Amino acid sequence: MVYNNNGYVMLHRKIFDWEWWDDINTFRLFVTILLMVNWTPKKWRGRVIPRGSCWTSIPALALKSGLTYQQTRTSFDKLKSTGEITDEATSLGRLVTVANYDVYQIDVETSTNEITDENAEDQQTSNERVNRRATTNKKYKEINNNKNIKQQQKNGRSTNEEIDLTELLTVEEISELGSRYEFVSDLLDEVEADINAKGKTVRYPFRYVDGYARNKGWPRKEGE
Repeated sequence: MVYNNNGYVMLHRKIFDWEWWDDINTFRLFVTILLMVNWTPKKWRGRVIPRGSCWTSIPALALKSGLTYQQTRTSFDKLKSTGEITDEATSLGRLVTVANYDVYQIDVETSTNEITDENAEDQQTSNERVNRRATTNKKYKEINNNKNIKQQQKNGRSTNEEIDLTELLTVEEISELGSRYEFVSDLLDEVEADINAKGKTVRYPFRYVDGYARNKGWPRKEGE
């Protein structure tokens, strides 16, 4: 009988506590059988060999495990005595079955598909969440932009228009502000930036700048 060399089997760490763990020959034979049995039912010579079973013989097990015939025979009987395996002997060989195979050897293909499907579902959910967040953020930006445009239009300014205080203030007004406050150039720059950032329309620039300076506690000239 030809055995499948693809795939793998699983060994739980509890194997350390197994009664045959320190029996090298018996442990080797058990692992060999685990690797030989079918992980899915197959037909062989008109007979269905179920999952967890294989059609073999003592000589074949000895050849596969690298043990002598007598070592294989002895370890095989040990595994049968503790219920690890069962066998059905016939003139054509014997059907060896690993007891409780399904308990610790899950269906790898089914499990992989389930994990893949679960991961795909999680990824799809994550992508949908990201797309919803992006759509929401875009809507908020559009709403805020529309509000700013409407506010600027309400204030009588175009959306791209920026105020230049040096054009709105007369030379005399700038000079008057300079006589009241220190660093008047910096003051005008700060007020101008604040007005443009908020999209305000200023009807009385001199009063606005003076009020801004007083509210902010801008440094005043001595004597003022």
